Amino acid sequence: MRGRPGHAHGDLGGPGRARRHTAGDEQRRPVLNDDARPRPGRPRDDTADEAILTAAIELLESHGYARTTVERIASRAGVGKQTIYRRWPSKAAVVIDAYRRADIQRVPVPDTGSVEQDLVEMLGQFGDVIADARVTETLIGIFADSRQDPALLPEFRRLFMGWRRDAIRQVLDRARSRGHLAGEVDIEIALDALWGPLLYRYLRTGEAPTPEHARVVVRQALRGIQS
Repeated sequence: MRGRPGHAHGDLGGPGRARRHTAGDEQRRPVLNDDARPRPGRPRDDTADEAILTAAIELLESHGYARTTVERIASRAGVGKQTIYRRWPSKAAVVIDAYRRADIQRVPVPDTGSVEQDLVEMLGQFGDVIADARVTETLIGIFADSRQDPALLPEFRRLFMGWRRDAIRQVLDRARSRGHLAGEVDIEIALDALWGPLLYRYLRTGEAPTPEHARVVVRQALRGIQS
């Protein structure tokens, strides 16, 4: 998968067959039995978690972030609203976990033998993600909601940037271990030098970075950090 919510398909289903309500209603899965709900001394039910997170991704794809609600997620997943609220404090928190489980967070780290090409591919994957209007709308929505719930802000940062920085850090650490980067290179500064121009361009113009732009940024960043 390429790492976009629009590509996270698959209906987990459940007991019974899905049916449709009257016009305008979402597809609803059978409500999970109370026995599946967590109780003191019992492990959390992964079946309900999977149904909820899958429903959230499907609704983001079909409705967008603004029209995805806890009520709709519960209806589509076949659970009660309280089942969701026992696990997550808000819609934004559900969506963050849903993205974690989607392929958006599992972008493969390339190893072409060239640190420049590896970095160009990694930054190009970021461009692919933010070029998807649904993804951008969702990220903006989560960021806006995090202003009402400050506890969400570090989670948003980890979702949007944390794992990407970790992936690029892996590329840089590997290049240094192979002698392609000098040992004294500050990896954190290098990460900022790579990400900064792309994020600034996106915030200034709303345009996702192209492969050509990513290559220019990578070459200049590598030249700068090794000078």
